[in-house]
Amino acid sequence: MMKHSYLKLFLTFVFVTLFPLSIHAYDVPELIYYKFDNAGGSTVTNEASAPVGTNPAPVSGQTMGGTGQFGSALIGNAGSSTTNRVNTGWATNLGSGSWTISFWFNNIPSDTTLYYIFGDSTATSFRCFIGGVAGAGNIIIRGGGLSDLIVLGVASAQPSVLHFVYDSDADEIRGYLNGDLKTTTPDSNTDVTGTGPFTVGGYSMSTGLPSGALLDEFRVYNRALSTQEIADTWNVGLSSQPSPEVIPTLSEWGMTILSILLVVTAVVIIRRRKATI
Repeated sequence: MMKHSYLKLFLTFVFVTLFPLSIHAYDVPELIYYKFDNAGGSTVTNEASAPVGTNPAPVSGQTMGGTGQFGSALIGNAGSSTTNRVNTGWATNLGSGSWTISFWFNNIPSDTTLYYIFGDSTATSFRCFIGGVAGAGNIIIRGGGLSDLIVLGVASAQPSVLHFVYDSDADEIRGYLNGDLKTTTPDSNTDVTGTGPFTVGGYSMSTGLPSGALLDEFRVYNRALSTQEIADTWNVGLSSQPSPEVIPTLSEWGMTILSILLVVTAVVIIRRRKATI
């Protein structure tokens, strides 16, 4: 009887610890998802689930190539955003609801020179930039009725992934760096709406991405990503298609098969022992 009890405990252990009862997967952003993998091309495909603006969007002045977070990236040239930018063709319409904007970038100088990452001057000057009032090596998002939010220390020897999350339910805007929450500011009066265009790699007529800077995985969601989802996806490439069903990865299938084999083995052992009693 004692041996049977051990086998039952083993069986329970298999189901609880190995069998993937819940497999998590995350869909692509709803509004904008630029991977910049069209190296040498003049357009970038919006791989969002409900893409906004012009698709594919024209890439002017700047180029695509180099090594991004996954594949290639948008390469800055410190030119005027008038002719050096990605024109999404989207009349910014984040409104007063929740949203998330995230991106990977590298080769960012740590000084106070102003360089713009994205924005729309018609949306109450909604914009994101490094340097200037943000300080050397820091980044800021402002305009659109937002309270200024500064994330410190984004310019370093290593690439950085930024998430700006406006949560209308919590009445706050949050800043994340490489998956970790860094700062939170109360905010309840946003209205990020304009006539466009929303641009990436630059803003209005100002200086765009620094020369040699790399921008990749530019994502715009129409919801506030949770801290858990950010932790799970900040360093993960997302599928180009929305996922109506959760599909296990190869490793998860392997764990599932191993779990089944262990369960079958345990059942066979139990039956054989019963047969010998």
